[in-house]
Amino acid sequence: MDAIRTLLKRVPLFSPDTKAGDALQEIQKKKKWDTLNYVYLISESKQLKGIVSMKELIATPRNVRLSKVAKKPVISVHENSKLEQIAILAVQHNIKSLPVVDSMGVFIGVVGTDDIMRTLQHARIYDGIRYSGVHLDHHSFLNVSRGKVLFLVKRRLPWLLFGLGGALLSALLVEQFELVLQRVIELAFFTPAVVYMGDALGTQTQALFLRSITIGNVRVSKFIMKELLIDSVIGLCVGALSFGYASLILHDSLVPIVVGIAMFCTLATSGIVAILITVFLSKQKKDPALGSGPFATIVQDLVSIAIYFLVASAVLGF
Repeated sequence: MDAIRTLLKRVPLFSPDTKAGDALQEIQKKKKWDTLNYVYLISESKQLKGIVSMKELIATPRNVRLSKVAKKPVISVHENSKLEQIAILAVQHNIKSLPVVDSMGVFIGVVGTDDIMRTLQHARIYDGIRYSGVHLDHHSFLNVSRGKVLFLVKRRLPWLLFGLGGALLSALLVEQFELVLQRVIELAFFTPAVVYMGDALGTQTQALFLRSITIGNVRVSKFIMKELLIDSVIGLCVGALSFGYASLILHDSLVPIVVGIAMFCTLATSGIVAILITVFLSKQKKDPALGSGPFATIVQDLVSIAIYFLVASAVLGF
């Protein structure tokens, strides 16, 4: 993260005892300001004591002292703070520019709106393209429009072969539950639905995750926890609907219970699987644009199948 490079020095500075009318007159006299978002209140020893926005200053009666309308506590940053930390603090507190103080609390300048916005933009773009598969320090980005055909095939085919291997593995996994299928053939009717819903929700979550990373600062751990809650609610809804539909076509059977529970468990975990795979591939400097699809799909298929037949074995007593 970059340190502070440029401080705005020509900003309105007043004593806390200054009246609003006097402050406005002084501001109007001096035409050249680096920024006029806020008025900064400092003591005789130059320590920062308060901040008043220009909007508040204009709305304040002329004879009221600035200390009466100043924001408290004062939000400021140290001169050694990093720009990204400053930008995040500005967003959290909805502040257009942030005052900078030294270790003694002495006011030394302001980090302006332009620097804050530039830092936020850089952080958003960097995180977004990093998770989307573009690494600024690694030639892992695959440009389809410019790459040669053979090169593109070499980059894409291994992931698809991996997916094929996973598909064959899923067939072996289903074979392990052959006895269950032979005893209750109705289970086969709903296997594609459970697998498809897991893949669909995982793909949807991955797209939303990449978009969130691109347009704003996102903590992966917080995103995962929220997604777990969302997916659980979705799982409850879809699981209930699946149970209802299965009950209509299969009378006097435990299969609808299996379908409902398996659908819930599959959907509750599918989004997390998609996010973790995307993050993992990014950290390994692999292109998620290539790997996330085949990799996430086959992993989610295996998880969905395992959940479905494990639930069936438990409910049906096999």
